[in-house]
Amino acid sequence: MTDKNNCKHLDICGGCSLTQNYEEQLALKQEKVKTELADFWKKDIPITPSLNTIYHRNKVELSFCNQVLWKDGKPPKKEEPLEFEKTLGFRQKKRWDRCVNMEECFIFSPHLAKIKQAIYNWANKENISFYDSRKRVGTLRQLMLREGKNTDEMMLVIVSTQNIDVPDSLLKELSEIIPNINILCAINDAPSDATPIENVKVLQGKDNILEKLVLSDKEISFRISAKSFFQTNTKTAELLYDKTRKLVKKIKPKIVYDLYGGAGCFSFVVSDLCEKTFCIENVSSSIKDGEHNAKINNITNVKFLEASVEDYLKLNKIPPQDSLVIVDPPRAGIHPKSCKKIANSGVEKIIYVSCNPKTLADNLTDFTKNYKIETIEAFDFFPHTNHVETMVIMNKINNK
Repeated sequence: MTDKNNCKHLDICGGCSLTQNYEEQLALKQEKVKTELADFWKKDIPITPSLNTIYHRNKVELSFCNQVLWKDGKPPKKEEPLEFEKTLGFRQKKRWDRCVNMEECFIFSPHLAKIKQAIYNWANKENISFYDSRKRVGTLRQLMLREGKNTDEMMLVIVSTQNIDVPDSLLKELSEIIPNINILCAINDAPSDATPIENVKVLQGKDNILEKLVLSDKEISFRISAKSFFQTNTKTAELLYDKTRKLVKKIKPKIVYDLYGGAGCFSFVVSDLCEKTFCIENVSSSIKDGEHNAKINNITNVKFLEASVEDYLKLNKIPPQDSLVIVDPPRAGIHPKSCKKIANSGVEKIIYVSCNPKTLADNLTDFTKNYKIETIEAFDFFPHTNHVETMVIMNKINNK
């Protein structure tokens, strides 16, 4: 943790919400999961640490900000004239409208600071406006970077509110920092930064990167596009997927239902351990990536279905015999109606992977009416943040 604690932006940058040493961070996360799930589990909950605590993330999203200049860390007084500054970096802690003009970062890649600075210098030289979150005006909005930790491939996406011209000179400069970097541009003109990007165009290279999951007894390749979901910490995700394979080998299901399946990570991880998997996902670009990934891995028994889990369960029942459900929902958890349907499905085992212990607890209220928790284990995918991944294994209660 010494390297991380030396970051000059540590006290103000929202990219890292936890600043304790790593052992203390793990203890805090264990206690967080234990507290949230106290109504369902009284035993200790082990936590698997991140294999790397610096340069561990495979994706970051930086924000362009046009903001009021603060002097000595303090906002100007009412009677003082307003000055503005352009920044590019993570949001400041506890601020939605201000960013840190980042000079270094230890969570993504050693190249991040140079890439950021090259784009920042170009934008200033060309006098391109940075987005003002308060006024909702400005051209440049976000900078997304994705990296294949096992392949060294990298993608950069410049997100703006309108079409922009990116000169060849900038593309060349970025390529000198990272040879063969894939550079794209995209549009987000909606009020929220969280709105999915549109009109993705390739400026250089291709519209995706290749990443690999290297498991103890299997290797899987993944094409990842700008909008695809992929676990943010590749190396620690491999540990979770290895754990999943060990569980599925013991369960021996014929059919696996991979709900909120993204580009099919869980489906591919267990595809050779069952007859068929159904990957349910509502993001079309993830479905396309998943179907492509099935081809490049010569996997023929994964069927992708483009639908929300809610819509799928309205029209389909999960057969209880010889089926396994793996569910990995977003932070909001499983919709209550869908949760009840899964909990009443009668399948023998459910593997629930959660990125939010609070909504996990909400869903366990329904699940534990028909299922008994076998094990709970936490995984730290997100060092230096409050986030923690949790895996819960549940067995159907036999009422006979």
